[in-house]
Amino acid sequence: MLINKAASIAVGDVVGFKLVSSEEIIAKLVAITDTHYQISKPMSLIPGQQGLKLIQAILSMATTHEPMLQKSNVMMAVPVVDELSKHYLSTTSGIQLVTA
Repeated sequence: MLINKAASIAVGDVVGFKLVSSEEIIAKLVAITDTHYQISKPMSLIPGQQGLKLIQAILSMATTHEPMLQKSNVMMAVPVVDELSKHYLSTTSGIQLVTA
């Protein structure tokens, strides 16, 4: 896993995970252990005609479940850019965030 101290992540952040399978998942970070990340509302990025779209990463999962993501399956874990973080929060909460 790539470690960049300038782009450290913390519990409560919206984080982008690049997996060894080349998938990218965006989720809110709930907890960090030695071997796992516990995440909330994981979403997959997909390209669309109007830009990137977010869809639920595990379609059969209840949205209240907080799955564990094994660190050995993660190549990178980084905070996402503000625009994507706002889009994620808007998508997962149903609340439209005001942009300046």
